[in-house]
Amino acid sequence: MTPRAEFWRYVFCPAAAGTLVLVVALVVVWRRLGRSPETWPVLGRVFVPASLAAFGGEHLVSAHGLSKMVPTWMPVPLFWAYFVGIALLSAAVSIVSTRLIRVAAALLGTMFFIFVLTLHIPRVVENPADRFAWAVATRDLTFGLGGWTLWATLAPENQQMWSARVLSACRTVAALVFVFYGVEHVLHPGFVPGVPLERAIGPWVPAAVVWGYAIGVILIASGVLMVLNVRAREAATWLGVALTVTLPVIYVPMLFVAASTSEGVEAVNYIFDSLLFAGSVFLLAGGMGAPGRPLSKKPVQVQRLHSV
Repeated sequence: MTPRAEFWRYVFCPAAAGTLVLVVALVVVWRRLGRSPETWPVLGRVFVPASLAAFGGEHLVSAHGLSKMVPTWMPVPLFWAYFVGIALLSAAVSIVSTRLIRVAAALLGTMFFIFVLTLHIPRVVENPADRFAWAVATRDLTFGLGGWTLWATLAPENQQMWSARVLSACRTVAALVFVFYGVEHVLHPGFVPGVPLERAIGPWVPAAVVWGYAIGVILIASGVLMVLNVRAREAATWLGVALTVTLPVIYVPMLFVAASTSEGVEAVNYIFDSLLFAGSVFLLAGGMGAPGRPLSKKPVQVQRLHSV
């Protein structure tokens, strides 16, 4: 396969799928967006399906390569690579169209938890000192929490007490992950912000270290407020905004400076990985009560669970 053909297949197709869903999802929720930060968590329903579409497309065009990541004890690894791709694309369509969205959200959250248990935990156990292994494991955990938060946010009236408990657990666990990420950024500010992965911030970013420290502090502050359940929705919303700002400044340029197909694939992965992280944060924000008010079992505040 020629370099041009490789680019169109492995870089353009996943990026185009994600971008198309991003535009469509934004059109769908546009009327629900406003100037008030109270409305911004709905962006979770834009960023998450766009990322799922990109990764679903990547699974379909790169199934043979991705099948090597399937645990050796699982039969027919190529089948699972295609299966995950179709599942991701199906979840993206469900979230954008709002058809079977609770089923899709629950299955999405479960799938990411399975990834954590079968792919990432073994790597962490094998290399407990590898901070990047911990980052990837907790990243997929956060993606799963975003899915379960969406499921609980849309719970019917007769399940709201149970859903409130799920939302509280998701908020607390995600908050601890954010504090962990924030500490990692403060200790290693030269690496890309958001999920503390192993790529350094690109030379095109002005004051690169400042970005690392700033996102680190925001992550820690947001995580602490979420653990305490004090202005938790507001904290998560502004964290989502901060992560969104990093996309055009730090991540999207990676695609334009890529000198090969492999670098292009890596850039697409970083872009939509960061978009999925920001979207998951917005979903978590949407599952929380109004700013300054903790969640409770009172009907007036439980009703806020439907504000995503």
